[in-house]
Amino acid sequence: MENSEDMTLICGFEGGAVYTCERDDRFLLIVDESATFDLLDEDDREGIEPVKELTFPDAESREAYIRQRGWRNTA
Repeated sequence: MENSEDMTLICGFEGGAVYTCERDDRFLLIVDESATFDLLDEDDREGIEPVKELTFPDAESREAYIRQRGWRNTA
């Protein structure tokens, strides 16, 4: 992952982790499922992105999404 030093871990789970980050006035949520991705056969990996970057208009919207998914305070 690029610039991982500016990311904050909010949740870890079997096969991945979720991070928050702010870059260029964007409020990001990064869902990294690369550990699970690495377990898949090469044919099964087609069309799957192991790291997803979601952008939110503000910190409050990002936080609402995090809480909706149940990721807050589970690290």
